[in-house]
Amino acid sequence: MNSSFSKNLWRNRLFLGLGVYILLVLVSRQLGGFLGGYYSPTASPSYLSIGIFSLGWFAVAMICSRLLLGKSFTPEPKLLYMYISMMALIGPVGEVFVNSVSRLLFGGSLWTYFLYPIHGGDTSLYSALFIWPYYGMYLYFLHQKIEINHTEKGYYIKPALFMAFDAITLEFLVNITSIFLLHTLIFYYFPSDVAHLTTIAAIPFYFLAGIIITRTIKRFRVDPVFFGTMSLLIAFVFVFLV
Repeated sequence: MNSSFSKNLWRNRLFLGLGVYILLVLVSRQLGGFLGGYYSPTASPSYLSIGIFSLGWFAVAMICSRLLLGKSFTPEPKLLYMYISMMALIGPVGEVFVNSVSRLLFGGSLWTYFLYPIHGGDTSLYSALFIWPYYGMYLYFLHQKIEINHTEKGYYIKPALFMAFDAITLEFLVNITSIFLLHTLIFYYFPSDVAHLTTIAAIPFYFLAGIIITRTIKRFRVDPVFFGTMSLLIAFVFVFLV
């Protein structure tokens, strides 16, 4: 990656990300008072409403993949399976790790889950079964779109930048839709800069996660079925048995 391209990438993505964050703050402040009275931390959504919510977001993920790559693109099933399985593991484990670091350094968690919380609210059963696998599918199509060259120096910077700012936008949208469809938040951020729906404080963690994920993918690609299956097995132990 040449220095001028790298500099432009950082600048353009930073400006775009900050613009998205400012937009999220403005929208959340306009809706803040209304949203606060519309959901309950103790709400128990029906299985039907959760199913509709989950299918809706699956449809969104599929539509986004088509918009990113077009109808002519044919995904590689083994590679797609690896992405989904890997995120089913890295997502929940990473959430517990980040919240543990937050408590160690700052004396408190960054977020807590309202919907089916596990591991003290650091992650959730719903997140492990739906949110992170869906994000793995989205990440697969996104990586095909931005054409990562794993032999290029600093190849992991661009996808990490995308993840850093895309993730908080997706968090905002997921929580907004969960308020209206489930009458609760999936997760609740303690910082209030975006009405507790997401936070700018999550961006550095997502950037680091993007680097780790992209570098992990480079190594898992040599045998995607094996590493995908191992990821699922470890995720099962972490979510259901630990």
